[in-house]
Amino acid sequence: MKLTKRLLACLLALLMVIGLAACGTTTPASDTPDTQAEAEETEAEDEEPEAEAEAEVEDDEDEGEEEEDEEELGDLDLSEEATVVLYQIGDEPQDLQTVLDKLNEKLVAELNTKLDVQFSTWVDYKPKYSNILTTNGADMCYAASWLDYQLYSKGGAFLDVEPLMKTYAPDLWNWIGEDKMNQMKVEDVIYGIPNMWDEYVMIGIAYRKDLADKFNVPYPESFELAEEYFQGVHDADPDQGIIYNGASDASSTGTYVTTGSSLLMYKYPEGIVNKYGYQWVLDDPSNLWDYWFSDDFVEDAKIMKKWCDAGWWSRSCLSAEADQEALQNNRCIAFISGCNANKYCGWVNDVADKGWELGWWDYAENTGYAFPVHPNHNLTCIINGTKYPERCVKVIEYLMMNEEANKLIQCGIEGTHYTIDEDGLYNQIPDSGYGYEACDTWQLRNADFKLTQPTGVLLQKCFDREKELALQREKYPDINIVDSFAEDYSEYNAEMSAVQNVIAQYLNPIFAGLVDDPEAAIEDFRTKVKDAGLDTIRENYVKQWQDYCEANGYE
Repeated sequence: MKLTKRLLACLLALLMVIGLAACGTTTPASDTPDTQAEAEETEAEDEEPEAEAEAEVEDDEDEGEEEEDEEELGDLDLSEEATVVLYQIGDEPQDLQTVLDKLNEKLVAELNTKLDVQFSTWVDYKPKYSNILTTNGADMCYAASWLDYQLYSKGGAFLDVEPLMKTYAPDLWNWIGEDKMNQMKVEDVIYGIPNMWDEYVMIGIAYRKDLADKFNVPYPESFELAEEYFQGVHDADPDQGIIYNGASDASSTGTYVTTGSSLLMYKYPEGIVNKYGYQWVLDDPSNLWDYWFSDDFVEDAKIMKKWCDAGWWSRSCLSAEADQEALQNNRCIAFISGCNANKYCGWVNDVADKGWELGWWDYAENTGYAFPVHPNHNLTCIINGTKYPERCVKVIEYLMMNEEANKLIQCGIEGTHYTIDEDGLYNQIPDSGYGYEACDTWQLRNADFKLTQPTGVLLQKCFDREKELALQREKYPDINIVDSFAEDYSEYNAEMSAVQNVIAQYLNPIFAGLVDDPEAAIEDFRTKVKDAGLDTIRENYVKQWQDYCEANGYE
């Protein structure tokens, strides 16, 4: 309907211009001082109709220009209502349909399109995600580097969004900016649309600060002080759980294969290059050093044994199930693996009614290495095979750039699911069925619209500190140089599987402190891992990594 009206307006403008040209006028009367003077000399009874005609010509010309712009945006037929499906990782919130009904009222009015959101659950989400992409079970989806965004992109799972955005969602393209969009490139093609809220998720330690104060032991703000903290609490209260240790997932090829070994992040910078026994040199990322065949490895293994023998964790830890609530449930005094400021700030609320006080320490304070989340960490991708690629990109634009729509999908309906207090902070209404970022739509975050929870104030302080640390780096300040690297292990997939088995059988017990003789166990591990094909993996991996560094100027 709007398109028809604009076409008519454009036609009317053209007819009026032709009519004026037939009378000897080549431009609208309002365009030049000369024609304005001529108009003043006309009879008084003609002045008002002519002025109105001039205004109509100007208005119609403006509409004509808008129509030309719209034609440049592409011919998107929205005459028939359609539904697009967004696939999310996580669990479906209880009151989702109420929110979607409200949101779809707006989407239908604006784009004649409805949104359906489907979920993987957190159980076996990776195979479910893969199945959705290969069977075209949705139109668009959450994507991230940790969900193999690069590999799926290379495999043809997603559409190139650059032409779609430039044609049908130019406001979204311009708002995000070409520099940020270019960071989404995989083999020079942009497949993902990033969120617009900068965050930092450096790994650190959340710990029972109240116990440190109670037993007069130091806060764990270094590798050495952590040892004093854990041993001090253990000596004062032998029945108190210290560290909830366990093995990493079976696909691990890295150094931090047990929860306890994560404490090594006090010593070695966090990053993707802790694979196959390599560590990297700070601010010289193409220079890898061989941790598994170093004396440091031997010394660290002896420390892990000492801690295990001291009773910091169970000797049956490698068969224990992962426990993300061990800290809140008093089964340990610190969460040391995979913990970031987001988790810490959430746990502050969880333990408040227990009378505890949690502390936070970022390992980056010791290593000097901090970086922001790479834009490819939270993305929306359009699935190859969708019938509605143009509608998808328009829906994404609307969800990200319309304030009411963004707040609806992220937090639900104000007054039904949440309230805003006198300090301007978000508070969830108990048992409302739709919590904060209930759909886990982290990829749709907009810093201008994002509601702040009471813990968000503390979180921002953590982010500000991590940004400060990131900016202090001499080379590549505040730049994430690791998360756009996509390893291609197709040439050594068999060797990698064999190495994973060796890690599980030989390295995990070493880092759990369960071996009687760390030096002998390490020699055995080194032999076994080489026999499994480590050298073949390393040769390929190092070339990929160094080629990546050279291509991006990270040398």
